[in-house]
Amino acid sequence: MKHKIFILFLFSLYICTMAQPVTLKGKDFYVENEKFYPMVVNYGTLGLYNTNGEYFLASDHNYNADNGSGCDSWTTCSDKIQLEFDSISRMGFNTVRLGFCPDYIKGDGLITKFGRRGDLIIPCNPLDTSDLCMRIILSIYDEILRLANATMPHPLKVILVMKGDKTILSETEISLRNDFLAAAAKHLNSSIHSNAILAYDIFNEPAYHIDSASVYGKTKQEACEIISTWYDIIKTNAPQHLVTVGNCGMDDIWSFDPSLLKVDFNSEHCYPDFKSFENRADPATQELARIRTANRLYWFNQTSVVPWIVGETGFHASRYWGVKNGLNGDTIDFQNYIDFSLNAVCNCGGSGYSWWQYKDVRWSDTLHPNFGRNFYGLLERHEYWQPSNPPPNPFIKKPGVDIFKNYVPQITGACPTSYSPVFDENNPYYNPWQHPPSPEKEIGRYVFDQYGNPIRDAVVKVWTSFGMDTIKKYTLNGVVRDTLYAVGRTDVYDTHTDVTGYFKAIPSPRYGFEGTPQKIDSAIAMIWVSAAGANIFESDWNSEDGPTIRDTIKLNKIKDNVVISGETVLNGQTKAYKGRKSLTVSNTNIHTGGNATFTSQRSITLHPGFVAHAGSQVKISIAPPDCNETPLRQTSIEEIFDHQKNKTVASNSSTKSNEIELLFELDLSENYISIFPNPTNSTATIQLHSKNYETSLNSIKIYDLLGREILSKQVNENSFTIDLSSYPKGVYFIEVKDRNTSYYQKIINQ
Repeated sequence: MKHKIFILFLFSLYICTMAQPVTLKGKDFYVENEKFYPMVVNYGTLGLYNTNGEYFLASDHNYNADNGSGCDSWTTCSDKIQLEFDSISRMGFNTVRLGFCPDYIKGDGLITKFGRRGDLIIPCNPLDTSDLCMRIILSIYDEILRLANATMPHPLKVILVMKGDKTILSETEISLRNDFLAAAAKHLNSSIHSNAILAYDIFNEPAYHIDSASVYGKTKQEACEIISTWYDIIKTNAPQHLVTVGNCGMDDIWSFDPSLLKVDFNSEHCYPDFKSFENRADPATQELARIRTANRLYWFNQTSVVPWIVGETGFHASRYWGVKNGLNGDTIDFQNYIDFSLNAVCNCGGSGYSWWQYKDVRWSDTLHPNFGRNFYGLLERHEYWQPSNPPPNPFIKKPGVDIFKNYVPQITGACPTSYSPVFDENNPYYNPWQHPPSPEKEIGRYVFDQYGNPIRDAVVKVWTSFGMDTIKKYTLNGVVRDTLYAVGRTDVYDTHTDVTGYFKAIPSPRYGFEGTPQKIDSAIAMIWVSAAGANIFESDWNSEDGPTIRDTIKLNKIKDNVVISGETVLNGQTKAYKGRKSLTVSNTNIHTGGNATFTSQRSITLHPGFVAHAGSQVKISIAPPDCNETPLRQTSIEEIFDHQKNKTVASNSSTKSNEIELLFELDLSENYISIFPNPTNSTATIQLHSKNYETSLNSIKIYDLLGREILSKQVNENSFTIDLSSYPKGVYFIEVKDRNTSYYQKIINQ
């Protein structure tokens, strides 16, 4: 009996812990004082109604065997969702990501659709607390949180998607969404289940809404302002809740640049990339697709200033349908991708993981080119099974799903990327599709910032044209004519600049769509270039002779790591100094009556030689980016450094501080070490993870439990292998130093 009571006591402690709000400390999430690694499943929902006047939430009708709702009232649909939440929890997940939010229709404003086909439309007025639409939405939010907290065996946290429809974000829509977010956040902040919220995902996949800042999208400055406004609205009304954006990484660099968004953490959507001409049945192709995924994670970790999770990833596979039907691979590939991506996220610096999606769906039939997208689910639908082998249940877990249940988030090695600082066309980081060299047609250029510094990891989008080789009939003035047809006959891919700022664009050797001849004359038609915190270069379109591009591409970019020395702020002067990632200040004199502001998104270091006299005013701020200073206005360096800010986080009216070094930083270390395998019975690798390619390990020391030094090595590299096979089994402590920092970690020798 005592044993049973003890178990119940532990379980009640777990529920109490899960009932606390989720916070961020550095790059890690916490619930209370326990580290919390979000393991998320995306869950589809649908708004329904019945003849009794009820409006309620149901799981996506595609989650049901007959494509019906599977329920017909508030109570029956909630019960069904609860059963599925319980299933998600048993599979090892601790969070669901879902959305039920209004759409925007020009001329109608915000509306919410109900019914399997969205046949009932109810207009929303966020400013009216008695509005029917708002009362329904907010009651549904309350029910989602209640069900999450009631989930067994473990409660779930919730990421609420607040915008999912595809619009151009007019001023009218932005204003209406401002009001909606304020009303929703204020209501949820007062809910008895508010602690079930992990975050508000305020914008899902901006890249698929806005393609080009120069055509019909938002500039980076406009995008920054929109997200900043929404963030501030959430924080004003629900200050303890976190805010994120479901972005597409480098695909969003052209408008909703993840490095410029005011969020608590980024949610990167990252899927394995294949081209249709690739043989997905070939294990080498599968491995290359996984490497491309790791490359995207590596790039995102290099450019994101705030912590990040994978907000969506997935792999479509089935027991009975395969690559010939447009799927990514078979169930073995499915298992390999799960295992690879889970470890890659941790090893590449991520703080959480999210799978798309809970169940297979039936969005399209077997003849549709996107038929494969039906099979991202963890559970497989019964009607896709062979009639000769019917399943015992409507939905069956796919092989490999138990990997999630058994996964322990930890760093097990280096990020499995193909990255190399120096350009190599044989490296998939720079030549992701392994295009063969084309000396006469490829384009190589350097990318520099406004200071003449090379920009590393700039994104280069390359369009390949395959000529006008298809005959298409069209009608003009009632006469049927033949013409050469070129529309859509392009292939697009991304590459990056290396540490010297160099990239090489190689034309795709074939047209990347099924049914097209493999040998077609191709040429680069257009190139776009941008980088985190930089403006956009767009070449002209020229599919015959190639685009006109100067030898060196110059981008106006917010400087990542700024060093200030020898500055003077006189009486009556006001100066602002900023660095996107870090700001280091030395030998700087702030005179009486001078006003100086120091701002960075991550860290500010004041070295000896920094002097602030009595009567001066010094403001030091770890703060999100200022949208007005983004380089998309083509700001000069003088504007970037001298533009006055009005943020006050710390002030100083003391005398000089010559004898100390002050460091103000967001607790998000750029550098950290990992040791793997750990425990070990022989060798182990010590890996330094650094966003500065020039940083390397200087020394390694190992101590036993008595504090005796048993090994000391001087090194000059990012990784080092130690051999403990000759030492007694037990616990040892490792001290590793780079140029500026000491790191300590425990290792077990078995």
